[in-house]
Amino acid sequence: MSLPIPARHPDRPQPVPAAISSFATMLAIGKPDAAQWQRLGERLSVGDEPMDALVAWMSETGTKQLRPLFDRALADGIAGVPEAPEPLRRFFESIEATPDWVDPEALRIGARTLRRGGADGMYIARDVALLGGYQFSGFNQTLLRTGALEKGSNQRFAETMQWALDVIDAGGLDKFGSGYRSTVRVRFVHAMVRKHVQAMPDWRTEQWGVPVNQTDMAATLVGALIAPVLGGLAMGIVVTPAELSGIAHLTRYVGWLMGVQDEWLPRSFRDSVRILYHTSTALAVSDETTRQLSVPMARDPLSWHYRGAAGLRRRLAWAQHLSVTTAFLGPRVMRTLGLPAYMPPWYPVLRIPVNGVRSIAALVLPGGSDRDADRGLREQKALLHTMIGEDHATIGASASHLRGVA
Repeated sequence: MSLPIPARHPDRPQPVPAAISSFATMLAIGKPDAAQWQRLGERLSVGDEPMDALVAWMSETGTKQLRPLFDRALADGIAGVPEAPEPLRRFFESIEATPDWVDPEALRIGARTLRRGGADGMYIARDVALLGGYQFSGFNQTLLRTGALEKGSNQRFAETMQWALDVIDAGGLDKFGSGYRSTVRVRFVHAMVRKHVQAMPDWRTEQWGVPVNQTDMAATLVGALIAPVLGGLAMGIVVTPAELSGIAHLTRYVGWLMGVQDEWLPRSFRDSVRILYHTSTALAVSDETTRQLSVPMARDPLSWHYRGAAGLRRRLAWAQHLSVTTAFLGPRVMRTLGLPAYMPPWYPVLRIPVNGVRSIAALVLPGGSDRDADRGLREQKALLHTMIGEDHATIGASASHLRGVA
C-alpha cells in the first residue's frame, strides 16, 4: 500500500552540489528512477516505529520514573535491569541482538579510517554536509521548532561532532561502547523531537511529512559519515578499498542502531554514495529558512576559542571554512545559502599535498595507519575544544527543553 507523499517532495530530482554529482558520475550512479523517487517521497511520512512506540509508552507511564531505567539498560544492558517493564525490555532486547551481518573487523577498520581523516574530515562534515544541508528546507522546519536559532549552530555541530567521536572511537561500536550508547541516545532524542514537533499546532504534516523521518535520517546518516570521506578523497587523503568498505559497513551498523530502515542502509561504499546522491536530489529545496540557519553558522568561527592573536585567528578560520564550503558546494549553492558567492578554495588546495604524503606514509609504513589515526583523533579533539572552549558537548543538550530529553 502506498503512503501519502508530502507536498515538500519535488516533482523531479533537484540539482545537487557538483562534488556529489561528480562522485555519482564517476561511480556510474544515475538519478533515482520512478520507483526510487516515489519511495523517497513516501518515506517522508515514516518515523521510527519501535522507538516512537517506546517513547509514547514512557510518556504515558511516566518518563521521569522510567528514564533512569532506560539509561541503566543503555549503559549496562537490559539484563542488568531486572525490574524493567516489558516494553522497555522488548526494545532493548531487539537492539542488543546484534545482526549476524555485523563484522567487528570491518567496524574497526572503518572507525580507524575516519579517525585518520583528522580535522579535515570534520571540516567537511561541518562546512559541507551540515552547512550545505540547510538547503533541505523541509528538515529545517523541524530544526527551527526545536530551538535551532536559540541554541545556535555551534552547539548543534559540537553535539554532532561528539557523537561522531564516540562512534569512531576504538571500540566505540562494541555493545555498550561509547558510540553504541550515543547512537541509541540520539535515536531516543529523535523520537522525542518527533513527538514534540508533530504535536505543535503549526506543524503541517501534509506539507512536511513526519519530523525526523526516514528520508531525512538516511540523508543525515550518509552526510555525517560518507560526505567527509568523499571530501577527504578530494583533499588528498588516500584510502584503500578495504577502508572504504569498512566505512560503509560502519555506516550500515550505525544506521541500524539509529532506527534507519534497511532499504537506506548501505551495502558497499558505492551504495553509500548512491544514498547520498539520491536523498540530496529529493531534499535540496531551499526557502527562507535556509539563510536563517546558514548565515549564523558561517560566522561561528568568529567567536571560537583561541589562545593568542584570537581576532586574527578567528578571521583566518572564517575564511578557511568558507573556502572549504565554496570548493565543494560551488557558487550556486553559496548564493542559495546567503554566503559570499566565491571564496578562493585555498585551504583544500594547500591540504592536498600534505594529506597525500601523510596518508601514503600511513599506508606503507608498519603501524602507520594506527599512528595516523591517533594523530587524526588529536586534531579532532583539538577542533572540538577550539569550538566550545571548556564547555562540554552533551548529546541531546540542544533539545533539553523537550520534556524527557535531559
